[in-house]
Amino acid sequence: MRIPVGIRAGGILLPALLFLSLAACGIEADPVDTGAIEQAGELEASMEAEPNPPKTGESAELTFTVLQDGEPVENLDTPPRLAIDMPKMPMGLPEVPLEDAGSGQWRANVEFPMAGGWVAMLALPSGGGEEEATFEFDVAP
Repeated sequence: MRIPVGIRAGGILLPALLFLSLAACGIEADPVDTGAIEQAGELEASMEAEPNPPKTGESAELTFTVLQDGEPVENLDTPPRLAIDMPKMPMGLPEVPLEDAGSGQWRANVEFPMAGGWVAMLALPSGGGEEEATFEFDVAP
């Protein structure tokens, strides 16, 4: 008995597509490097995430610590601004509101719509303008 070509091809393609879709769901996300210090003019900044790594569809708290000469900066001339996006698939998302948490820390609550590589761009005051501290991180599925 001959098996129609469509059935044989489906017998190969369907399992292959299923395997690839399951493999894509198993994307590993590295934790945010909380020890990374990024320079922005005369200021330095670090980022922490809770949970670490952030997860798709769940609220994540991002905390940025702003330092100058290793000490927390209490009073900035202008508050920092935060933009978050996917560098490989820019979405043009609006700025994320930051809350002053004291001791040189600023917090934002973010819900990431998809897993993958993200970047947080923290704009800090510098010499009458702004300098950007950039943090690359992964979001887990």
